[in-house]
Amino acid sequence: MIYVGGSFLSFLGIIVLLISFKTEFKNLNVSQKLGIILTAIGVVIPFLIGTINGFINNK
Repeated sequence: MIYVGGSFLSFLGIIVLLISFKTEFKNLNVSQKLGIILTAIGVVIPFLIGTINGFINNK
């Protein structure tokens, strides 16, 4: 349960981060953009995998 809550909060944090950087994202250099994108992917993938596994394994 804590894992699901933490993943959900991380996912919301990434969404807020990307929304707040919407205007400033163009001014970041390549390594900063890559860091934000990889962090977003690192948070979203476990969240999606956990959600999919939860629906598949729920009997």
